[in-house]
Amino acid sequence: KGGYTMSQYHGIDYVDGDTNEPVYFKNVIFLRAGIADESGLASIALQNAGGEGIFCCNGKQEPITWKHNGYEDCFRYYRADGSELELGIGRSYIAIISYADALNIQ
Repeated sequence: KGGYTMSQYHGIDYVDGDTNEPVYFKNVIFLRAGIADESGLASIALQNAGGEGIFCCNGKQEPITWKHNGYEDCFRYYRADGSELELGIGRSYIAIISYADALNIQ
């Protein structure tokens, strides 16, 4: 169908609530970030933060870096050569994962 399906939690696919069909995404971005467990709640440090990630589009994947300066700012994504990443036209799924999380892209 020209896109990616996602299952981030316990292998359960992300589905459309009306049709129960999988949702397809043109772009999938995985951002590695520091995630702390504070009394059973995940705390993610995203203000004045950045790190590494992976970008998937059109059947290819590439390493990226990202940064986010604060709540008033957009996330910014960069290719390995430092140029700003351009997303494909269509839906995007952005997954924030810890440095310890396993990643299985099929």
